Amino acid sequence: MIETEIYQVLTGSTEVTDLVGARIYHHHLPDNFDITSNGIVFIINKDESQATLDDKDALEQHTMDIIAVDGDTIEVEAIITVLETLLNGYSDNTLRDIESTHIDPTQDAEKDRYIKRITFNIIYNN
Repeated sequence: MIETEIYQVLTGSTEVTDLVGARIYHHHLPDNFDITSNGIVFIINKDESQATLDDKDALEQHTMDIIAVDGDTIEVEAIITVLETLLNGYSDNTLRDIESTHIDPTQDAEKDRYIKRITFNIIYNN
């Protein structure tokens, strides 16, 4: 499953875990998330799938957004840089190709949080 594989890539990187620890979440932050800490959330959407009648291994195209949250703009930038370096061009047996396409910064002034989103296109062979 693509979500599990992405999670393993992220948690298997000491560069990522040095910055966010175990605060790597799929789909949304947990209800009990400590707003004073940092973390990342990844969201994957399936865009399309292509296969032939005699091909059981369909290639799928997915879009993945990873959102970095921190109280410091420098830390958010560091997280995004590490993620882009780790994932841009990444390829293995099933995650065939990952390419970054877009980075979008925002700020939650009420909670003094900095948020930055990076978007990737993924070719996945299930």
